[in-house]
Amino acid sequence: MSKSAIAIASTIVYLIAPVSNAQETSRAYEHLKELEFFIGDWEGKMTVPEGARPSESRGEVAGRQVALSETVRWAPGKCGQVIDYKWHMEGQPPILAVSLLGWDQGRKQIVSNDYTTETGTWSGIWKKEDGKWTCTYQGLNLDGTKCSGKRVYAFSDEDHYVMRDVNRIEAGEKQPDLRFEYSRKSKTQR
Repeated sequence: MSKSAIAIASTIVYLIAPVSNAQETSRAYEHLKELEFFIGDWEGKMTVPEGARPSESRGEVAGRQVALSETVRWAPGKCGQVIDYKWHMEGQPPILAVSLLGWDQGRKQIVSNDYTTETGTWSGIWKKEDGKWTCTYQGLNLDGTKCSGKRVYAFSDEDHYVMRDVNRIEAGEKQPDLRFEYSRKSKTQR
């Protein structure tokens, strides 16, 4: 057998073996289970505040309403969460995005990565502070400007939460805080 055939055969065995021996729940779930309450379908709203850095692609104009929808589900084996979301502002096409949240074994932290159709990409580090979950993030907007901030998630009950986006910096300028209000549309099997 040639060297290339051996390499292909070992790759196939490697790829198949984890599937046949897969655990129902991954070890990463131990670090993520406190975030289980996010699983489900959510609707949210936000009003663009005065002083926000305008974005033509997002149609941001002070006072304009933003409608949000999110579906949060477990990745296979509960090794992470997949969040599909849509950001829709009056008079603009929707912005679609996906966020991947999981346990980073090397850093021993919960991390997330967001990818959008119109706004950019961000990476965040999650932790629990004063009974609330936070995500401190940084990234790049599609126009190449750097952005950073911190999202603070506060649940009033299992079907409602407020996400505040604070300490926001875009293109080197401080931006006003954002406040998103979410209600659960439906629960997904956890």
